[in-house]
Amino acid sequence: VPVNGIPLKMKPAFGQGALRIAPDGEIWVSRLREAGKERPLYDVFSPDGVLMYRAEFPQKTQLVGIGAKWLYAVREDADELHYLGRYPRPTR
Repeated sequence: VPVNGIPLKMKPAFGQGALRIAPDGEIWVSRLREAGKERPLYDVFSPDGVLMYRAEFPQKTQLVGIGAKWLYAVREDADELHYLGRYPRPTR
């Protein structure tokens, strides 16, 4: 039975926490992946909505913050321990 005209079998356009906004206005959008694809992939848009590039993270890594020069991500190891990492932000 559709809810507000949307069939229940459809996946949402974005997952929870899928949008991140950088200090300079870049928009990072987490893409939903096919089953079995575990490397997080982000589309990065300019402040005016133009797709600039795609960023892929290592397996079991989640982007948690964006600074002016750095990306912050949490990585999970084989023992399910979590580590916060700082990575250089890609330049345009």
